[in-house]
Amino acid sequence: SLWSTKDGTESVGSENSAPFKGFVDHCQPTVEASGRSGLGGKPNAETSKRMLRNRIHEHTKSLSDKLKLQRAKDALTAIEELPEHVEEVLQQSAAAIFEHVQHQLSEMRD
Repeated sequence: SLWSTKDGTESVGSENSAPFKGFVDHCQPTVEASGRSGLGGKPNAETSKRMLRNRIHEHTKSLSDKLKLQRAKDALTAIEELPEHVEEVLQQSAAAIFEHVQHQLSEMRD
């Protein structure tokens, strides 16, 4: 159910009903935004649903943008680390080739 809180925001369900209560409280429309007069009447249910849907959409887009940014940062970090990995592989390959050539030289001398 919907009801007005002391600070003028709307709240959904009972105090303990939603695991995402903070988010729901954050997403609820204010008295001014709902288009109601200051008489304390409840907003139209369709208006409240639409406003909640819009707030959820905005929050979801914000989270999606943050995740994209984090993936980009992770990719850049991996790219920055590539030269180090390439250097390690080249050193290992050079060491393996050197050992192989030394082994062949020692066989030729024997």
